[in-house]
Amino acid sequence: MWFLDGKDTASQNVLNSLANWGHGANLEALVRIVRLTRPEVVITWLPGVFIGENHGDHQAAGVLATEAFDLAGQETAFPAQVAGATKRLEVYLENLTPWQPKKLYFFSDAEDQKQFDGTGPAYSIKEISPSQKKSYWQLALEAATPHLTQFPQVQELQKMTDEQLKKFMEDPKNMFWPEPMTLIFGKANVKADRNEPVFPEEGSAKVSNRSAEPFGDQPYPPTGLVNSDLMMVPNVQLGGPWIYYERFWFAHHLTRLPSRRREIAVKSGTILSIPLLSYIEPWHKDVTLTVKMPDGWKVLSGEGNLKPGDMPARMTVEIQAPSLSSEELKKTKPQAIWIEITGDRDNPNNQLQLKLELSVFLKSNALPQN
Repeated sequence: MWFLDGKDTASQNVLNSLANWGHGANLEALVRIVRLTRPEVVITWLPGVFIGENHGDHQAAGVLATEAFDLAGQETAFPAQVAGATKRLEVYLENLTPWQPKKLYFFSDAEDQKQFDGTGPAYSIKEISPSQKKSYWQLALEAATPHLTQFPQVQELQKMTDEQLKKFMEDPKNMFWPEPMTLIFGKANVKADRNEPVFPEEGSAKVSNRSAEPFGDQPYPPTGLVNSDLMMVPNVQLGGPWIYYERFWFAHHLTRLPSRRREIAVKSGTILSIPLLSYIEPWHKDVTLTVKMPDGWKVLSGEGNLKPGDMPARMTVEIQAPSLSSEELKKTKPQAIWIEITGDRDNPNNQLQLKLELSVFLKSNALPQN
C-alpha cells in the first residue's frame, strides 16, 4: 500500500481537490508506482459528477489513475524516472522501465448503480473467495473495520453474531455494496470484450500477448461548435467540473463511458451554483438568460440580459434551494432546472434559442459544491 500526498477536500468539485492535492506532484508519484509495481489492470473511481456521495477526492483519485494509466508507458512522461545507468551520478537515478497496464476499470459511488448494468463484468459479493474461504462482503467488511470515520456503522456490525450479520447483509435495504458489484469497463490496450472477466480464463500471460487495440474515440474537438462554413454555432454548456470531464473523457478516449449525466445533489436550504460557458456571436440582440425551476426555488443572481462578446463567456447562476423537513426530503426525487438563453437577429428565421438542463436532487446532507 502506498499513500499519495493528497489532503482531504470537503467539496464535490474535482478541480478543488486536484488543486489542493498538488496535481502534478501526485501524478508523478503515481506514475512511479505504476512503473514500479507493473500492474496488468487498474481499477479506480469513475471520474464524473453523480448524484451520490460525489466526493471531489474520489473523483481526483480516478483522474490521477486514468492519467497514470496513459502516461506510465510513455518514455517521454517523467523521463527522470526511466533514466538508466551511467558512469556519473548512477546512484541518483531511478532506472525504472516504462510500463503500460492492459485494462482500465471504474467503479462509482453514484446512488443509481443500475445505470451501470452491462457496462462491464459483474461479480456477486455473496460468492466465496477460493483462497480466504469467506464471502467477498465479509472480506470487504473486515477491510472497512479500521476506517471508523468512513464506516461508523462498523462498530455496531461488530457486535452482531454471524447469523445476525448474514441476515443484515442479505437485506437489500441494509446492503453496504450493490449486488452484484459491476465494474465499468473503461478501455484496454489489448483486445478485450467489455463484459469479459477482469482476468480471462486463459490467464493474464496470454492476454498480454494479444495485439494492442485501444478502446476509445477521437480527440476532443475545438472548444465550441463550428459548422461547415467555419461559423461558430451558438451554444451553452455547463462549466466547472462538467466541462472539465467532457474534455477529460475525450482526451483519454473514454467517451463511450455509460453515463454522462448533468446532475448533482445539494443540501436542502443551500445555494446551488451553476457555472456556464456560452458561445454567442456579438451580432445577436437582446440576449436574455432565464431559469425555469420547480416551486420553492429562487434565483439569486445570473438571470437577466447578457452582452454577447468574448467567447466563451463565463458566468454563474446562483439559485437558493428550498429548506425541506426530513419527512419532505424522503419523498423528493431529482428535479429538473432549465437554463434558457434567447435573443434576436436581423433574420427572423434564425433566432437565438438555447436550452440546458441540470438534474438536481435535494438531500438532508451533502458535500458543498465548492
